[in-house]
Amino acid sequence: LAVELGEFGIRVNSVHPYGTDTPMGNDLSMYQMFQDHPNFIHSYSPGALPTESLADPGLISDIVVWLAGDASSLITAAQIPADKGYLKI
Repeated sequence: LAVELGEFGIRVNSVHPYGTDTPMGNDLSMYQMFQDHPNFIHSYSPGALPTESLADPGLISDIVVWLAGDASSLITAAQIPADKGYLKI
């Protein structure tokens, strides 16, 4: 998509948070679903991200605001992990 839209000056990036302090992120049934169906998420690591470590949604939105601004004008076709390094576990 970034290749197709680049000629129009449109940058395409994606932000990938792992655990966010939201009602869905705090719903223990989501963790149970991932344990029951591990193919739903390739990087799920039970217990790797304690509840008190969930990211504040404002921090995720700061990344999005930065990507939308001029300071990130050289960034396109990027997948930005916002996961405190948990995809490396």
